[in-house]
Amino acid sequence: MAKGGSGGIVSHPIVSDIDHYKPYMDTQEKVDWLKDHHSKTLTEQEAQATIAAAENYSLSGYSKIHNGKSPKETALIDAMIEDPKAPVYAKTQYRGIHVSQSDLGGQDPKAWIEDIIKTGVWKEPGVSSFSATKSTAMSFGHFGYNKPGEIHILITNHGKTTGMPFKHISECTSENEVLHSAKQMLAGIKITGYHTNKAGNEYFIEVDDSLPLKGGKKK
Repeated sequence: MAKGGSGGIVSHPIVSDIDHYKPYMDTQEKVDWLKDHHSKTLTEQEAQATIAAAENYSLSGYSKIHNGKSPKETALIDAMIEDPKAPVYAKTQYRGIHVSQSDLGGQDPKAWIEDIIKTGVWKEPGVSSFSATKSTAMSFGHFGYNKPGEIHILITNHGKTTGMPFKHISECTSENEVLHSAKQMLAGIKITGYHTNKAGNEYFIEVDDSLPLKGGKKK
């Protein structure tokens, strides 16, 4: 059993190996996979549209879809992830982010992240990808490449109850992606704790998607 992005209990298939499904599928194989892992009978055209949106997310369409600027593609991807027959990756997941002062229009990134932590909930503007590999997430967070006015964030999701393994669909298979729906990320995932490095420019934030959205505390 696993929780759906809406908070209801959904009996998703459980996958514990990010390579469980054949990597390097061609587009037609992905379409066929989706038809087999969707509770509604999809037409060829519907399945093709969903896979096209998912592949686009993994390439140049990431920013637009992640930031909620492509509602049609978002709806297709969300329907794929949240369908009861969609698998859930049941291991720890990681997301790496780096944020600069210029990204925030001049706001201090440390003040920005501290304010988020105080809310007790980690949110994103749309469809979001975590990784099954910690080192991959840290590379996206630019850990080890410290610049003035920039912070590095590693989100570790211990809940293991949501997130669809995406490696077999993504065009960037090396990222070992686990995809979370916009519906889920707009609601958010509970923050259970955090710590920083001595310099205070690296934030390690713990979240748990199996817990209700209430509060958060520093370790």
